[in-house]
Amino acid sequence: MKIGLVIFGIYPSGLKQLIHHVVANRAIHHQYIGIEIEREHQQEVHFKSIEYDEVNGSQKLLLKASSVSSHAKLFEAMTDLDALIVMGTASTKAFIEGLQKDSAVPKLLFVPISILNDIPGSDSTLGYDTALNSIVEGALKIQDTIASVKYDKPRLFGVQVPGKAPDRMLEELAVAAEGYYVSVNFSEDRLQQICDEIQSNFSNDKTSTVLFYNEEFSPEGMDEQVLAKLNVDWKAMKMDEALCMGSHPTANDRILASKLAEQINLWLINNLESGELIVRNTGVEYLQYN
Repeated sequence: MKIGLVIFGIYPSGLKQLIHHVVANRAIHHQYIGIEIEREHQQEVHFKSIEYDEVNGSQKLLLKASSVSSHAKLFEAMTDLDALIVMGTASTKAFIEGLQKDSAVPKLLFVPISILNDIPGSDSTLGYDTALNSIVEGALKIQDTIASVKYDKPRLFGVQVPGKAPDRMLEELAVAAEGYYVSVNFSEDRLQQICDEIQSNFSNDKTSTVLFYNEEFSPEGMDEQVLAKLNVDWKAMKMDEALCMGSHPTANDRILASKLAEQINLWLINNLESGELIVRNTGVEYLQYN
């Protein structure tokens, strides 16, 4: 069988391990075809054979992630494929759910990958744990630097998380870094409460803290809704997606990659219908589309 592999959005930590576990499975004898869609205006589609090299134990080729804006180009990529494994974010999931209703397309399997853990139905996503660790480590290093310097006012350091990071992610970052978070979903009263907590928790022993927020919270909104209510020295940095990837996947992402690959292999071995993989706190499940 010819099995297509395509990645949309980003290439998070752990994805290399996932592809390795799938392609290296000796119990499955399929031809794996990697699909790459150029990010330029023409969005040309390229096909590349993915093979497992038993000599060095790695893929001869690693797939590049395609832009989510090129979803529609998949129609050109499915010729002669028996099945297609689609790894992507929330918007990719919505696209695949609609695409699978077309009787002309091959069997599809959606695999959730996201550094933001924002895919409906899943409790976690591949790459999320590594992103959390990378952001928290960066914030703690900055706090250590701030703590070694004396300022006239308490120092509040802002960390802007990529994209529309959900409140759940912002909250987990704040808990892990012993800081705070604000969201565009907060009411004025809630924002005032956060500001009061930040200001009251400063002391001679604690002269700095960190505040997490996403790109939906504009600089103007930060000035008017937060900083205007505080007497602090403010500095902020933006964490781009590359900084969230981490140099190596965490143990949790390595374990999740293995579990996702196991379900992909079972989907192929048992010749199951189109569906998606869902990450639960109890494990990874396969859900067949209606």
